[in-house]
Order: sequence, then C-alpha cells, then structure tokens
Amino acid sequence: MALSDPGRVLAHRRRTVHLDPRIDLSADELADCAAQAAAAGARVLVVRDDPCDVIAVHRALEARFVDVLAVDGLGVPVHARFHDADRARLARALHARLSDTGPRGGVLCVDASIPLTGDVDVVITDLAPADRLLARLDLLHRDVRHRPGGAIPRAIVIAPGGADADPRALAATWERVRFDGVWTLPDDAGALCARCVDPNFLAARFPDDTVPARLPQPTVTIHLDPPGWSPLGATVDRVEVPSAWSIEVPEGAPPRPAIGMPTGFAVDLGRAWVAYTRHGLAPIDPACVPRFRR
Repeated sequence: MALSDPGRVLAHRRRTVHLDPRIDLSADELADCAAQAAAAGARVLVVRDDPCDVIAVHRALEARFVDVLAVDGLGVPVHARFHDADRARLARALHARLSDTGPRGGVLCVDASIPLTGDVDVVITDLAPADRLLARLDLLHRDVRHRPGGAIPRAIVIAPGGADADPRALAATWERVRFDGVWTLPDDAGALCARCVDPNFLAARFPDDTVPARLPQPTVTIHLDPPGWSPLGATVDRVEVPSAWSIEVPEGAPPRPAIGMPTGFAVDLGRAWVAYTRHGLAPIDPACVPRFRR
C-alpha cells in the first residue's frame, strides 16, 4: 500500500518507532528474532517480498513451536500463491487475528501484497520504499493498550528487499533506516516520502542512474483435471505458476492431473514439480515425487 498523503493515511496517534537495520537474515535467524519477541508476549508481524521466503520463515517458526495463524487448526502463512477461495479464508482469519479482539502474542507471516489493518507490537519486514515501509510500520501500537514489558514500537528492517521497487527509492530509504534509527509517526511521514520516493527528488539525487523497468514476474496458468484438494477446503482447478520455476508446460496446454497426497496435491510440470499444501503453492524437491505417484 502506497501513501499518497502520508499524514492523512497514517494513524493519528503519535508513536516513536525504533528501527533495527539488518542485512540478509536467513529464515532461521529471522524466526529466532520473531520467536524471542513472541515469547515475551508480543504480537509479531513478518512481511517478506517473496512467498517462498514467507513459507520458509513460517516453517522455521513452527519448528520452534511458535504460535502462528491457524485456519481449521492448520498453521498457515498468508501470501498470493493460494487459490482464490483459500485466500478469502486466510484474509478473514488474518483480519480477526490482527483486530482489537484478536489474541495477543504469536507470529503472523505474510507477503508484501497482502492488505493489512490492525495492531501489532513488533514488525519484521523486508526493506521497501519509504511509503510502503511506513504503511507497515503504521500497524505498530495503533491502539492504546498494555504492551508486554512496556515495549516500545520496534521494527527490524532487512536489506536488500524490494525486488520490484525502484532501486533509488530503496537506497534512499535504507539510508534513512540506518542513519536515523528512530522515526516518529505520523510526523516524519511527509518528509520521508519526499526524500525517499518523490520522483523529482530521486532524479536530482541519482542523475546518472538508469532505472530498470520493473515488470511483474510472468506466470503460466496450469489447469488441473482432475482438480486438486486444498487442506483449507477449496477445490483447486488451476494454479498460477511462475515461469521461472523451470516448467515445460506452455500457456494453453491441456490440463495436468493433480496428484493427491495426504497434505494436499502435487503437479508434474515437466522438469519440475510443485505442491499445494497448507503452506500454499511452492516448488518441491524432485526426490520427493515418487511417493506422490503411489
């Protein structure tokens, strides 16, 4: 979510957010940070750019027995690579968990495409241009309530991040994260956006930089016959697969069969396989494929 008018969009209550810049945290390192905050009673939000990174952190949290978002008793991340019907259920569950009446504590893992409202104690996020980053930080301490250990609004910001963002905006935002260290919301929002994402300012500051075209990652629609069964209840008749996943199925090809398994289903894409489970759609190790065929 971009902030066309930061002062209007951000919550009116003034908060001082302490920023902790990190570089290239692994899923395990990130999960350790989130688990430590959750153990102190904090409600933690993790925002990652790539759904595969969301899944990796979610798995690492479950390995540490951390409370995560659940639907029908199944721990789930929230990202764009779920079937439409499943995404609707996930959105409702996430909204309820982030609401005033939702349980405190736990760690919620989402990708950067997910609309967010609610209140959290700690944010751990990939770096994004200042307007997007402010939208995530605005979830911190929105409500007046008792916080675990008298906690202050805190965010861990992970570089490089922002795969689909203007690299000049990322560089300018990262500079402010590293050297300012504390942002006051909503007071600082306007100046941050002016210095970090305003096209005229960026053009003047980076006059020799050529900004590469930022194109969405192409996907191929794979129709399934028979369809697959989602652990969250949906009947999945198609999946949207990133072209980069070494697939050999052209757009418009005949349907592929969904191979059922106890945790969802798998699909043969030629040189690669994907699985649809409670974690959503993700590549799977070919070494695991034979057991799916039984």
